Amino acid sequence: MRDQLKLNMNIVHMTSVHPRYDSRIFVKECQSLARAGYKVSLVVADGLGNEKKEGVEIVDVGKPKNRFERRRTTTKKVLEASLELAPDILHFHDPELIPAGVKAKRMGKLVVFDSHENVSKQIMAKSYIPKLFRGVVSSVYKAYESNAVTKLDFVVAATPSIAEHFRKLGVASEAVSNFPIMDELVDDDFDWAKKGQTVCYIGGVTKVRGISELVSSKSWLPKAVSFEIGGPIAGPAYEDELKILVSQKKIKNINFLGRMSREEVKELFRKSMVGAVTLLKTPNHYDAQPVKLYEYMSAGLAVIASDFPLWREVVEGNECGLCVDPSNEKQIADAISKLISDPEYAQKLGENGKRAVANKYNWSNEEETLLKIYKNL
Repeated sequence: MRDQLKLNMNIVHMTSVHPRYDSRIFVKECQSLARAGYKVSLVVADGLGNEKKEGVEIVDVGKPKNRFERRRTTTKKVLEASLELAPDILHFHDPELIPAGVKAKRMGKLVVFDSHENVSKQIMAKSYIPKLFRGVVSSVYKAYESNAVTKLDFVVAATPSIAEHFRKLGVASEAVSNFPIMDELVDDDFDWAKKGQTVCYIGGVTKVRGISELVSSKSWLPKAVSFEIGGPIAGPAYEDELKILVSQKKIKNINFLGRMSREEVKELFRKSMVGAVTLLKTPNHYDAQPVKLYEYMSAGLAVIASDFPLWREVVEGNECGLCVDPSNEKQIADAISKLISDPEYAQKLGENGKRAVANKYNWSNEEETLLKIYKNL
């Protein structure tokens, strides 16, 4: 009977912001639900058309021209397309879709909000919002969110601290951490001896994620050390700023790779010795669990991470890397030098990290929590 209920249960995930193959949304959550026997669709807005992949129906409402159009019309299109699929459960992933979620709830749908960030804290570091107004915007959003989420059925949170935030508002919430899928980004037969003196970074290339300081640290290192930075750069202005920085400091052997597929990330990890995740000190970062940290660990890379208490507990507690002040380029360079100059030590740290992911920080454990949430819903 339970399996039959799953087959009849129509679940629609929706996003107006994220790419269709987003690691958390598509690779982990949607595919896990599809494998468990649910009918699963994902509504996106990327302009790449409709398709069916890994048992998930992907419906595209078209890519907006800019942020304003996305918030004004695309969010409505995403909700309309989702409702046309006659969902039993709507599971949305973007704060800008909260009004759509509330509207769907009024229509009698079961609605789940997947909160990837503590948004009110995240707003305080948004570069496109003038600093003078960030506090006001953050307060207004926090007040709106606090009221709106009480109208929904459940909040899936990306970290325990976010889940606790919503529980304090009286909302049912559970953490489903964005931990990696074991062996997704590494081959069992990879040879550490073939790795070069390569430091990699994967993720959004933004100022608040410490990319300027990471790039500057390269000026303290030998030319033979390679920096490979994968991910979309946050706009032309910051791209120009990085080019000027590289030119002024005469930095060599650094490559900006743009957005990368999972296979390309896997290949980059294969040749890299060190994975960097040196996000700057902002309120939203202190309690974050950046997926790139755990992906580096899962691939057996030694990690260099920001010296936040929670991150230090993971990195130093599992002896899988070094923690640094993310605003100190020389300290970052010294940590890289320590690892690159001692491959055996770096390999040992990498093996410790991979073991920690296998034992604790992996998607299999989080998948069980996700499926339990859906069973209870």
